[in-house]
Amino acid sequence: MAGNTTPYDPSHFLIDSARRAEYLKAALAESEGDPRFVLVALGHIARSVGMTELADRTGMTRQGLHASLSETGNPKWETVWRIADELGLEVTFRAKASGE
Repeated sequence: MAGNTTPYDPSHFLIDSARRAEYLKAALAESEGDPRFVLVALGHIARSVGMTELADRTGMTRQGLHASLSETGNPKWETVWRIADELGLEVTFRAKASGE
């Protein structure tokens, strides 16, 4: 029966910006500092919107978008910022919680 299963695709559940933000926050928490983990999660979010539509909105090619958001991708900060913005996500920074 295992041959009849469908791989899990989180993009089916990322239907609004609140869920997308929570998913990305979870990815950041689990990433252990590996930016590729976060890029792949951002790719899942991008697929939830539609890669062709997102490529049009960001001015990127669909292939370039896929390449940037893959495990081997190495996008510029500007690209990540633009993708996040078009996905309805805000990039923020905050101070680490100190043990004090």
